[in-house]
Amino acid sequence: MRTKIMDVYDLLKAGDRFAFYVHAQGHSANHESRRLMYGWMDKWLKPMEATATRLVNLRIKPHHFLDIIADFGAGSRSFKPHAYGHAVHTVAERLLANRNIEIELVLGIDDICRPCKHHVGDTCDDTIDTSFRPEAPPSKEEWNKRIDRRWFERLGLKEGDRMTASEFCRIVREKMGGIYEIYREIPRQMTADRERNLLKGIAFYLNEPAGALGPLTASAACSRAGSATPSFS
Repeated sequence: MRTKIMDVYDLLKAGDRFAFYVHAQGHSANHESRRLMYGWMDKWLKPMEATATRLVNLRIKPHHFLDIIADFGAGSRSFKPHAYGHAVHTVAERLLANRNIEIELVLGIDDICRPCKHHVGDTCDDTIDTSFRPEAPPSKEEWNKRIDRRWFERLGLKEGDRMTASEFCRIVREKMGGIYEIYREIPRQMTADRERNLLKGIAFYLNEPAGALGPLTASAACSRAGSATPSFS
């Protein structure tokens, strides 16, 4: 049946307007199939002016988003303004207010960084505490990009990808696996705590029961209860 339909489209010199994708995951629409489907519909069904002006509500680095979600998992529901002037508190409120907010993943300055006093030009001039991660670069700009590039690689995403915040949470849970390699300069126990809180935060953000954490990874399983997640450092 599929080949017959393709033959008709080819006959009409419109073969590029028909697409067929088998993801072998049953009756579902996983991230890859949704990406292909939405891309096809944007190309052929959406007016050009609508595609060109698609509204992005929040530009954010992967690690910034995931740090906020991990803080949700640790029990935080409100965030106070920081002395640096960055926008973690307002972005967290926006994420809580609208779980389907449209986000764009970026590698450089995002909506959290923009009002920060360390945002100089198009970079961050801040430094990080390397006392517990001596193999990390002292530059926060370099450190953040290192972590975000690892997240992009792990998740099969790239800078400029757009989706809702809830969709991003589902992609992360589906593809994250153990995150020791992403944060390999950090002591393993800190990473285990981060991973546990991230899974809990995703379940909270998706309005799932407290026990619905998805597959428990090795690092999350061995973490000690009660440890804090070191975020935004």
